[in-house]
Amino acid sequence: MLASRRHLISAFGLLVIGLLGATRSSGQTALGYSEIWTMSGYSVSTETPLSFEDVSWHIVAAGRFHGAGGGDLVWENASTGDHEIWFMDGSAFVSSVFIPSVGAAWQVAAAGDLNGDGNSDLIWENLSTGDRAVWYMDSLGNSTGSDYIANVSAPWHIAGCADFNGDGKPDLVWENVTSGDRTVWYMNGATLSSTDYIANVAGPWRIAGVGTFSGGHHDLFWENLATGDRAVWVMSTGVAYSSQPYVGSYATDWRVATVASTRGGIGTQSDLIWETVLTDDPSALADTWEITNPALIRVGSTVDTDADGIPDAIENQLMMNPNTAAHLPVLAPNDSSVALKITCPQ
Repeated sequence: MLASRRHLISAFGLLVIGLLGATRSSGQTALGYSEIWTMSGYSVSTETPLSFEDVSWHIVAAGRFHGAGGGDLVWENASTGDHEIWFMDGSAFVSSVFIPSVGAAWQVAAAGDLNGDGNSDLIWENLSTGDRAVWYMDSLGNSTGSDYIANVSAPWHIAGCADFNGDGKPDLVWENVTSGDRTVWYMNGATLSSTDYIANVAGPWRIAGVGTFSGGHHDLFWENLATGDRAVWVMSTGVAYSSQPYVGSYATDWRVATVASTRGGIGTQSDLIWETVLTDDPSALADTWEITNPALIRVGSTVDTDADGIPDAIENQLMMNPNTAAHLPVLAPNDSSVALKITCPQ
């Protein structure tokens, strides 16, 4: 169905090259790239490549759509309005289900089990009309019904879904990036029960996702796409937060697409799903991982990938950082005379 467009990283970390659907303009190749950061509290443990994509596709939510765990991924094509759910086993792709377009105006804002059947449901929003709705999903990724939630005009949008008041029912986190206001709707399924004000955070800060980083309650993960700063608000019951641990500052052309529980059920330690756009234009990148011979892929040279003064080996068709033992697959561009330069969020 989408196999001609989408190419997954194999168990050996290699990318199968084919009809990538990438576009070349003015000598540049653009590909969407995503990876999983396994977290330990607020610190990064490992970085695992996830996928190369057409730049129109983005990860927009994560949840439990098939069996146990909470790390299944929802993809959205901003151009066509198509959606796809990837059923995951940790960081490994298992299978997928395609969701036909409902129109590009409708976007998946979050995922949460609103009807209590054990499966995450898709929460949709139409920023043009202000309408919000939920699709109830079964364990095969099929919609079994829907409910209307509310009409809330822009620039308000749904930034996350999790149980904040401890009643066992997912609530909705709202964000207004124009005013800086954030609030939570305490929900009973698709019905609003009450609201609570979180805070006003001005500037380019946004809530990138909701997850569990401190154990127990759901926390808010923030990122500043202007400065590259990322931080967590550690939440207690309701909207009170006890601390704001700093996660780090990373390249501004990387963004956290969603927060996911890739190693256990919803409510366990959360991990980060990152996205960026790769290009072969050296002037557009900083801190690069460079393949000097893409025609051969195997490169017998070293590059200091993380600028720590220690050369990192490029070997066995993979680039390996000895400090993290993380491997990044090597991609040969369609034009083998061009060296692809890959920037990692470090």
